[in-house]
Amino acid sequence: MTVFVPVFLLTFLAVLVLAICVLGCTIAGHRATAKRFLLGLISLLAVYGALLVGAGLFSKQTRLKLGEEKCFDDWCFEVKGFHRSGDDYVLSAGALNSGMRTQAPDSPHLFAVFDGRAVPIPCPRLGESVGGHSENDFSVSFRAPHDAHTIELRVTEGGGPSAVIIDDENSPFHAKSAWSLSP
Repeated sequence: MTVFVPVFLLTFLAVLVLAICVLGCTIAGHRATAKRFLLGLISLLAVYGALLVGAGLFSKQTRLKLGEEKCFDDWCFEVKGFHRSGDDYVLSAGALNSGMRTQAPDSPHLFAVFDGRAVPIPCPRLGESVGGHSENDFSVSFRAPHDAHTIELRVTEGGGPSAVIIDDENSPFHAKSAWSLSP
């Protein structure tokens, strides 16, 4: 967990409290007070939104090496290697869990990125539970367009609020980590 998760939670609570105050003051007929609370609510959302977008715009893409793990809160993904035959790629990959308990990834997705355009790759094994202190190895295959100059593999995780947490890889405009598979 990064420092921005508590910031998100505090901001969410503040938005909730301010919205209730606006509603309560409006119902009670205190329009001037309701306007001040509304201005505070709008200001808070504007500052948080600017930080969210700014962190994404200033993020830098991480290039991962084959064999290097990309870790999330409770599991890691690794591209161990790949074999290329023409436009067909077969990857050797693994999902790892270094924790004590069995974990399952939270909405994982695998993408092949061809010249900057991400294409989802079906990979049912990616979402399987991984036992404590263990690893699930599997292979993934996809076909690349024959005219692609750069080919990368990207894995993401996250549902729920990850898209609105500052500096989360799922947030708007944030650079994504990737393994290069370019010829």
